[in-house]
Amino acid sequence: MLKIDDLTFTYTGHKLPALESINLEVAPGKLVLVTGPSGSGKSTLLHCINGLAQIHYGGKLEGDIHVAGRDTSGKPLWQISELIGTVFQNPNTQFFQLTVADEITFGLEYAGFDNKTIKDRFRKALADVEIEHLRNRDLFTLSSGEKQKVALASIIAMDQPLLLMDEPTANLDIVSIHELIKVLQKLKNQGRTIIISEHRLWYLRELADQVVVIKDGKLIYDSEPDILNCSEFRDEIGLRIWNEPGEVTKSYVPQNNNSPILDITNLSGGVGKNKQIIKNVSLSLKAGNCIALMGHNGTGKTMLSRILTGLQKQHKGTVSIEGKILKPKHRIGKIGCVTQHAEQQLFSDTVLGELLLKPNINSIEGDCSEEILRQYDLIALKDRHPQTLSGGEKQRLAIAASMAMNPGIIILDEPTSGMDMLRMRNLSQQIKKLCDKGLAVIVITHDIELVSLCCDQILWIENGTIAKNIERQQYIKFFNELIKFNTQEGNENEIHGCLL
Repeated sequence: MLKIDDLTFTYTGHKLPALESINLEVAPGKLVLVTGPSGSGKSTLLHCINGLAQIHYGGKLEGDIHVAGRDTSGKPLWQISELIGTVFQNPNTQFFQLTVADEITFGLEYAGFDNKTIKDRFRKALADVEIEHLRNRDLFTLSSGEKQKVALASIIAMDQPLLLMDEPTANLDIVSIHELIKVLQKLKNQGRTIIISEHRLWYLRELADQVVVIKDGKLIYDSEPDILNCSEFRDEIGLRIWNEPGEVTKSYVPQNNNSPILDITNLSGGVGKNKQIIKNVSLSLKAGNCIALMGHNGTGKTMLSRILTGLQKQHKGTVSIEGKILKPKHRIGKIGCVTQHAEQQLFSDTVLGELLLKPNINSIEGDCSEEILRQYDLIALKDRHPQTLSGGEKQRLAIAASMAMNPGIIILDEPTSGMDMLRMRNLSQQIKKLCDKGLAVIVITHDIELVSLCCDQILWIENGTIAKNIERQQYIKFFNELIKFNTQEGNENEIHGCLL
């Protein structure tokens, strides 16, 4: 299905190649996992295959790429798209229409299929991805998981021989991940060939037929998935868990844990006519604490962060910082926040300039700003334009820029999207250092691996309220229940009752 011979790709303006001497073969009907450290070239490989690297991003491609027996090198995108469909990490970037039905049929109509074919493929795509109930919905009222499903349905409706997926679970909750597993199994049973670039590995354990590992632009492993059972190999490369979670790190005890820094009392709020996305939430966060807000997509985690930071007014309730009740406009700037779409928070023309752009520029001038970049493994990229970085590198830069503002409280919304295990461990160490300095950290995440490294408490959010409070000694049991979660089972235990 796919044959790559001696592929080397160098982006325009770069001296070193992003990929070098890649040789790869994928048989029809196989599901291939492409993994490796952040910035190693995984997404570039997918972009070389689908033609975006040389045509959209710009650069020099050497070598040959054949898909379904056809040479795609140098071909225009419309010809390549007849063979390859791509589902991107952020599905919003590939939507062209306003409703689910229009989006799924858009490509078919543009390709000139007759009405009967369009209707048949539309119905089949809805059934394959199990989103018949969404067919008339507005795209931008959907959750992240629902958007991902629509993007996938719009691609499989085109029935191309090869399907590419770039970090499809980066922003998905645990229920959506398990639903994606079902869809991928169904597509495999239909004989589709699928290549998935991922950092999160565990959900592909029963699906992957072939594993490709890329490091520093070079292919260092291409064979059976069994290599991922070796923890030494994963640790050496910086890969995430493959089996069920191991032992949780020892309980982290912050150095400054006496004085409350954030108090929330009976907080409710929302947007538009829905004033009850967040419902009567109360919590107290002490200096030096790190808590995780978890729960499936659409339960109000991000809305809570917007209310806390003052970007959205609460409907009722109070927010106190260091014992003083503050109105929304007075909270702006008091709480640092890194959103899950990091590229939307980057404004400078250089990586170093991003840190110096902040209001308290005098506190991070000179060597201090470079030291912050060094802590986040970005110093070698200090003169690069932020928008030319990989997804994981953009995420780390947004976090570094927020840390440079030295807030008393910081919220990290899905901070490990596009992040490998080595950099996740580094992030967890930085979070612990912030806690040691007396900061309070709130992590909004679906990432159980990050939580096990640095969060001393989990608040599980369900329907806008705190449904469950999970302490560290409960983590292993809780994480294993999440990984083994099955939406077809009944509500026999506490986690099923909470999720469903």
